[in-house]
Amino acid sequence: MKPNDANSTLVSLLMGVQFIQSALGRFPPFYQAAPRIVPVQSPLPDRLFELPTSPRYTKIFPKKKNLKTRKLIKRLGHAFNPEWMSIDQPVHLHEVVSDQVDIKLVSEARHVNFSMSGSDGKRQNVSGSMLAAFQEWLVQRGSCPVHFVWEDLGIKVWPRWVKRGFCVDEQSCSWPPGMHCLPAENRRIRLLRWQCQPRGAKFKGGRYVSQKDKDDADSNATENWSKLTHKQRRKRYGMKCKWIKIPYPVTDECFCSC
Repeated sequence: MKPNDANSTLVSLLMGVQFIQSALGRFPPFYQAAPRIVPVQSPLPDRLFELPTSPRYTKIFPKKKNLKTRKLIKRLGHAFNPEWMSIDQPVHLHEVVSDQVDIKLVSEARHVNFSMSGSDGKRQNVSGSMLAAFQEWLVQRGSCPVHFVWEDLGIKVWPRWVKRGFCVDEQSCSWPPGMHCLPAENRRIRLLRWQCQPRGAKFKGGRYVSQKDKDDADSNATENWSKLTHKQRRKRYGMKCKWIKIPYPVTDECFCSC
């Protein structure tokens, strides 16, 4: 087999792969693999610690005095990361897909043996341009980009805007098809959660709360509310509220897996 014949064979192979890939989308549903909906994040038991759902816990919201930026930044400390959280709504809620080249994948593609043997048994090498084209296709096929979206978690979480990642899974990331892009091990950030508990109870995810905490300047507790309605509600429920730190996992990387 001459070098030109080897190049033609590889071109035909590449075109055949692309043809089959495009043709699969025109097959009836029962010939296609079931679509995969990849969760934004892998399920983790401590994504957000379990919160009470009773109205007596959920009707008390932080007031304006409890939302002072300077105090909340001080309370969150070094965990405040503007790359993953925002106090105000970001200008662009959807960020550009992260499609960084996987160095390991590029290295593996370069070591794939594309040489062919002719009818005389002699090995015929493929041209460098064809090798580069096929290697690039393999890398693109096996890459798993990440699409980032800013999400509003509500007034009871601070900062309320958090960036989360989606694994783009429009097609299989392997050939033959079968593998899909899944979230890798999650990055864990720390946020503040407005939590209310009966007086003297222990805050899950926070420190023990007692009557001595009344004058805690950094707690942003609900002591000395100015409006009578809030005072009556707090007295009726016997509640104490404060900001506590919680772990919150976000996806920042995806990988190809079964």
